[in-house]
Amino acid sequence: MRAWNLYQPTSRNHYNPCFWVALWNKSYFQAWQSGSAGAAGCARAQAVWVLNLRSDRIYESNVEGVHYQKGFGVAEITADSMVDWCRRWHPAKAQGLADYVQQNPDPLHLDFEPTLHGLEQLHGYDAIMDAVRHERILSAAHKGFLACGVMTHAMRSYEFSTSMLERQRQKQGKWEYLWLLKTAMANELVLARATLPLAMGEWTLWRTPDLTFPLCDSPVIIHRDGIVAVLSPRLLLQIDLTVARPEDHWIRRDGIPREMLDGLRGAVLGNSFKELVAWDRATLGEWRGDPRCRMRLEALASREGREATLAAAAERVIWGIMGFGRVPDDFETWAPAVRDRALASEKGQAVLSELRACAARDREREGIDNNAGGTPGMGKRK
Repeated sequence: MRAWNLYQPTSRNHYNPCFWVALWNKSYFQAWQSGSAGAAGCARAQAVWVLNLRSDRIYESNVEGVHYQKGFGVAEITADSMVDWCRRWHPAKAQGLADYVQQNPDPLHLDFEPTLHGLEQLHGYDAIMDAVRHERILSAAHKGFLACGVMTHAMRSYEFSTSMLERQRQKQGKWEYLWLLKTAMANELVLARATLPLAMGEWTLWRTPDLTFPLCDSPVIIHRDGIVAVLSPRLLLQIDLTVARPEDHWIRRDGIPREMLDGLRGAVLGNSFKELVAWDRATLGEWRGDPRCRMRLEALASREGREATLAAAAERVIWGIMGFGRVPDDFETWAPAVRDRALASEKGQAVLSELRACAARDREREGIDNNAGGTPGMGKRK
């Protein structure tokens, strides 16, 4: 038996981590906030209610069974693709590799799940969970890590990964996209470009007394002038880039205006592609009855509609990663703290070039939807 047959790659790659999704179980959320989540059981086994936007059904599921892409993180690396990659990136070593694979032609397999798991152990996700537990921003440093966390999560989002993977397949293999994505997540300047505008915006945490906000497929909702992120069933982060504030400034508000909540519903539905998760059936039944939900179901009913909605949402993510239209093109050349280490790498250059190519048709700020289903200001629907 070959050694790789002993290893079973992960078949379900969750784009929203199970430890986060589990907070949409009311009992588990309360236990977790009080520090006694261990008594409530495993996060992956928690029961949540799901509105499936493909089948138009509401049902109960465990956390492990929602918000995942089947087979996303497994990619075959064929002998030909290895040599082609090596010719482009390390031409001096290409002939040696070609000789090797001629004698060893079996393909390799890349499993991206360890990368996702490692990402979840970093400060960004710790900052998200700290904000949820304490329902406030703890310090300026915490705010900085929280900015990194939400933008890193956007980079692994369902719409971004699905759309970018399709674009990459038209040029090279799937495994090269996963390699580029891992490189982007590890590149200081990619993250700096995405978070620098956020650091200078106005941050507001909206906290509600009761569970209020369902979890969509992509809880970091990017629009032209900022983001809205659903952090927990009762905590919402809004970053407004049209208002400049110092890094040690943020606002926490109790309660959320009815008009804003109505606009948020449109934004959440606009970032839902497969499943909407909540703590009870009644809440999802109310959302399902919203005319905007019916419009979303219709948009996702056909393959063409799903591809169009994913592409539009992915463009918003790319807009955010590239700096929300507020970071100059030559930013990387005048970032001395990390320039030499990050940009000396050909991989770093490739990541930025790939993102620029994807964002080329949306260079002007007016080209990005400032609504995103009702996001900015989150006013009433018309």
